Amino acid sequence: MSVYFLSESALRGFLEALAGESEVCATVQRKDERLDYENLDADNLKHVTLGTVRSHTTPKTLLFPVMERVATYSRTGAGEATTEQPTRVLVGLRQCDLAAIHMLDLVFLQGEYVDPFYKARRDSTILISTDCRDAAASCFCTLIEGQPYPKLYYDINLSPLAAGFIAETGSPRGEALVKKHARFFTTPTKDQLQERDRDREAMTKRLIDQNREFEPDRPIREVFEEPLDEKKLEKLAWDCVECGACTNICPSCHCFLMFDQAAAAPVAVGSEKAATSAGAGDSAQRGKEIYERLRMWDSCVFGEYARMAGTGGVKLNPRPAFRTRFGNRFFHKYLNFYKMFRQFQCSGCGRCFDACSGGIDPRKVIKEMSKKGHG
Repeated sequence: MSVYFLSESALRGFLEALAGESEVCATVQRKDERLDYENLDADNLKHVTLGTVRSHTTPKTLLFPVMERVATYSRTGAGEATTEQPTRVLVGLRQCDLAAIHMLDLVFLQGEYVDPFYKARRDSTILISTDCRDAAASCFCTLIEGQPYPKLYYDINLSPLAAGFIAETGSPRGEALVKKHARFFTTPTKDQLQERDRDREAMTKRLIDQNREFEPDRPIREVFEEPLDEKKLEKLAWDCVECGACTNICPSCHCFLMFDQAAAAPVAVGSEKAATSAGAGDSAQRGKEIYERLRMWDSCVFGEYARMAGTGGVKLNPRPAFRTRFGNRFFHKYLNFYKMFRQFQCSGCGRCFDACSGGIDPRKVIKEMSKKGHG
């Protein structure tokens, strides 16, 4: 693909042009506020921030909503499903976000079954990423075979310089977008490319140094290939309150459940907003009800996550003890997912630690589990 240069003013013009064509959601930071994704408008365009610490929340909700309607039906038949989505441009994705989106792609787009709702959003979304020039204390991408700048999975990547950005296309769609707005892009100089490379090298070294104390005693895959050390897991899980914040904030966690309810009115499939349940009416009115099937996020740390149907009121649960659910989350991310897709199901963003009420640091869990012997 191709490499270009954008000045600060050219980037602003490029984003403004994109916002005039489609929905643009970018990382925005106002004074004394956290960095987060917002739909661009005339007011917040000047607050778009690239290259800093990754956003507080993840872009997962934009591709895989917390709750969405996947089917409607009535007593007379099923409603017609639609998966059409408008074009959306995501701007400011960090490497950890791109890696996580690729993990979601592996789950929802590969194999025998392709999720039509995720596919519709993914196909209509353009990804514009950026290098990290800063890191949170919880960031650890280098600890799990990553780096603080994108190499793959983006349509366009923007590397911040002291004055402007190096823009690199990563897909035909990104190349087409640059050509469409060619007036904003110029050819980079050798010095500008060298500045980008120096910044990347310095940021990588900083993250390696920051996480040196957490380096496991053995390769991570080897750590989790061993049987569960339940005594050690119980100690590590002691501070967890089972709130699910870690799985909700995680950009790659994707477990969900589905349930049916009565909808208040005819509704469109694929909507991210669930209709409120219809109130109890007379029998004739209830006969006209529209029902909806909703999909919503679930969490493997919840006590009823793996509960199964049983006889005599018994609901079987293969992981009744919390230490096993706590351990299962780590074993899945660092072993089971790797066995299926040859990569970890963790991008090292550290958001789970930031969100954890109990202050559980995944780096410390990995480090402790890597030690030989029982805890």
